[in-house]
Amino acid sequence: MANTKGKSEKATRTKSRKRISTTESSTPPVSIRKTHRKTRSSTSFVDPHLAEKIDKLLACGVGNDVNLPQLVVVGQQSSGKSSVLEGLTSLPFPRDSGLCTRFATQITFRRDVISSVNASITPGKNTSPEHQAKVKAWSREMAEFDTDIFAQVMAEANEIMGVGPHADGHQSAFSKDVFNLVITGPEEGHFSVIDVPGRFKRTETGVTTKDDIAMVEEMVYGYMKNPRTIMLVVVPCNTDIATQDIIEKAEEVDPLGQRTLGILTKPDLIDRGAESAIVDIMEGRKHQLALGWHLLRNPGQADLLRKDGSRSRSSEESIFFETKSPWNLLGSDKVGVESLLIRLQDLLEGHLQREFPKVKQDIRQKLTNVENQLQSLGPKRQTLMEQTHYLSQTATTYRDIAEAARSGHYAQNALLQDERLRLATIVVSRSDIFAKDMGTFGQAFSFNKDEAEGDTEDDQDPYRPTHSSGPALRPPGVIREQARMANVSPPIEEQYFSRSIDTPLEIADLVSPPMVLNDDDLEQDDAWVSKLWHSTRGYEMGTFQSHLIGDMMQRQAKKWRIISMGYVSDIICAVHHFITSVLTSLVVGERSRSALQSLLMESLKVYYANAFRQTDYLVDMDLKGPPVTHDPAFSSHLETLRQARVREQVAGKAMRDSNNQMVVRLQDLSGIRHISNEQHTIREIHDVLRAYYTVALTRFVDGIRRHVIDHILIVGPESPLKLFSPLFVSSLMPAQVQRIGDEEPKIRVRRQALEQQIQRLAEGKRILQ
Repeated sequence: MANTKGKSEKATRTKSRKRISTTESSTPPVSIRKTHRKTRSSTSFVDPHLAEKIDKLLACGVGNDVNLPQLVVVGQQSSGKSSVLEGLTSLPFPRDSGLCTRFATQITFRRDVISSVNASITPGKNTSPEHQAKVKAWSREMAEFDTDIFAQVMAEANEIMGVGPHADGHQSAFSKDVFNLVITGPEEGHFSVIDVPGRFKRTETGVTTKDDIAMVEEMVYGYMKNPRTIMLVVVPCNTDIATQDIIEKAEEVDPLGQRTLGILTKPDLIDRGAESAIVDIMEGRKHQLALGWHLLRNPGQADLLRKDGSRSRSSEESIFFETKSPWNLLGSDKVGVESLLIRLQDLLEGHLQREFPKVKQDIRQKLTNVENQLQSLGPKRQTLMEQTHYLSQTATTYRDIAEAARSGHYAQNALLQDERLRLATIVVSRSDIFAKDMGTFGQAFSFNKDEAEGDTEDDQDPYRPTHSSGPALRPPGVIREQARMANVSPPIEEQYFSRSIDTPLEIADLVSPPMVLNDDDLEQDDAWVSKLWHSTRGYEMGTFQSHLIGDMMQRQAKKWRIISMGYVSDIICAVHHFITSVLTSLVVGERSRSALQSLLMESLKVYYANAFRQTDYLVDMDLKGPPVTHDPAFSSHLETLRQARVREQVAGKAMRDSNNQMVVRLQDLSGIRHISNEQHTIREIHDVLRAYYTVALTRFVDGIRRHVIDHILIVGPESPLKLFSPLFVSSLMPAQVQRIGDEEPKIRVRRQALEQQIQRLAEGKRILQ
């Protein structure tokens, strides 16, 4: 009954069938509108609106960027895959003795008032720009469409894609490009299916290689792993299903089987007695899939040679499944192309409805992500004008970041969230350590501890030299390691390390290496003053020579150079790290960064050397020059020390008066033990030197901080932080601008790929609006 109805419908459709072609061919052209499609001319496989949008997304290459819902036919070679595709599309696929499917083929049917057949090629992902331009320029619009014309068009596509032998002797058996065939007509339903090359395990001499096997495997797997792909997995009945690893691949990417529909082919070729195994699969007793299995009979060679059209594939298939046992016992909804199309209609409808909103969201997110990637490459810089503009903009941005880092306005740029780039904080913190280190370790000999205890709290200076039992700064492990590499003594608690900031390798030969200072050689009394005075005394009576304080100052402050050089070296390292880190973030491309830093380095070396030169100058002023000061604090300190000695002498004669104040009677002063002229001179030298050292220390610490650190290295007009600027860029020669600003080849390629990706995604976004 069903068969009679099918024949009646076919006769009706045949009368009204129109050909697309208007020319004759040796083989009668095959109409694009096939019987099984016309039976559903009043309906569509899926929502035409959604299907058309997905087809357009695939056509413009968005499938390279986001996962799109698609129907893909996969299987081993010789599994009957091409025959399944013919059954779904009713297209006259060419057949030859070689490999038929050498690239992915997307066949799209669209309902339109105009009938047409158009062929085009979508370039594969990551192919060269030249190849992409070549394949995009190729297209064919066919007035008629039969096996010969299809074969001719496929041969052209092979040549355009580069499939086949090359002039250099190289053979390409497969291509990553996608061949698109779009068929429109008033009676076409909205349907799209993708055919991919059949998987194979053995090479064919002169035709395929192991690389081809890997390429096909990657291509097929790429389609299968798309979570929005519905897979028609084709397996021939006349093979052991358990040995078909295409099933294993499908289970790997779709473990729940929710998007895998198994297609069994060639039931007419199965060995007698093996039918029960296929029936078990069809009935769900073996190799279960959530979407189930479907059984098709491929046309035999006799069917392919029959040209009188007396029987259609559908008719032959219907007769087979109605008359042959045990296939006639299977449900009609599980056998034949006609019922397969009905199953696919329901399957695709629900699939597109679920996935379409996700596709829109993915395209928006992907477009934003790719635009950010393109932005991270900076502006295009392929001409001298573009390169100059790019460098000027980069210099302006760098200048703003450097100013924010110097002023402590870290919220102005995200880079400054890195604590190692917070220059203001680093300078202040390291300067505090420097001041404390100078007070603790700067003196070669300790001043008399007893007199120090006589000072009042108000008289104490923040940098007043006092002996300490431990260092003011405990160096980090990396500094200890640097000290070990510099062949200094193993670090111990009583040692001071002159460095506390890591040294960039490129300036390691410019800065002071880590050095260790001990404080265990400090003498606790004024014996050292006595020794120095006795070794330099002359004919003076009850006094000392003026140059003696200068000589003693040189010995007492001999550690200042090491400590200050370590301090300046640390700040230089911090500044250099800042410059290189910010430029690394702003300048795109290793070659450009290297060229710019190499050009800057020559000037930076001069700036750094100037900082050390000025540090030496300030040290020499105090150590080699005469001791001179106009600071009132000198007199104040000296008077305090002298009063302390007087208080020490009369302390034993003191008593309390009626007001509970400590007083000394005048008559008791005559009982104070007098000291010799020599002792008096030594004490006077001690107190003068101590008062002067205290004033000089404060002056020196402030001088190093203000003159060297702040003015020369951080905020002054010749600060290395100000070297890279728009003015610096304007002074460059054109060759220098090109060497620094030109894009690296890999960046150009990356930029072009991102621009093409943005173009595709933007078009996809427009399609989905």
